[in-house]
Amino acid sequence: MIVVDAALRETEIPGFKGNTKKLIEAANANPRLQVMRERRNALVHVDSENSALTVDQQWAEREKLEKEAKEAIELMFEAFFISPWV
Repeated sequence: MIVVDAALRETEIPGFKGNTKKLIEAANANPRLQVMRERRNALVHVDSENSALTVDQQWAEREKLEKEAKEAIELMFEAFFISPWV
């Protein structure tokens, strides 16, 4: 998500002041980036009472996790090329 943030700040809205949520909205980027941002936040900001990813999920939900990872990569590249002239 950090690379999407950096790319949008550099190419779409230089000098933007605000958080990533507002940046995605201001850049008119794919709304699925918000879902990816929320997922990333849940993984990075650990909540021991409500784990975003368990060991059991890593084994039982591999296909789902792989699909999420591939979508995240696709969204990243899409964000890199929002503007047709970039």
